[in-house]
Amino acid sequence: MGKVFRTALGGRCDSKQDIADAPIPLTIDIPAVPGGADLVTRMFQPLGWRVTAEPLPLDSELA
Repeated sequence: MGKVFRTALGGRCDSKQDIADAPIPLTIDIPAVPGGADLVTRMFQPLGWRVTAEPLPLDSELA
């Protein structure tokens, strides 16, 4: 696997470097995380991700 994906893991493409250099707009939606928004922010912001969190009210029948 490492041999096959070596250039991709290094951010290099011999034939289409402009594509390899372009940012990829990724969005991850996580419905609920133990530890809350603070944990997610501490995990992903140091990696360069922008974190937005929207607290949701608990279900009054389950709380």
